[in-house]
Amino acid sequence: MAKKDITMSWEKFIKQQKKEDVPDDFLSPKDRNQGSHDRDPFEDLDSPEGDRHEED
Repeated sequence: MAKKDITMSWEKFIKQQKKEDVPDDFLSPKDRNQGSHDRDPFEDLDSPEGDRHEED
């Protein structure tokens, strides 16, 4: 029964999405270009203190 409810909500979402008017320049390549990042987002995972950093 829960699966049917989820399916129905997706059907409603897709129908609504088709009705929306999205500008042609929405999320253009220029907007999506966020540059590159050299940091490792997972570097603190091996640390016993997690994501806490020492303050200088």
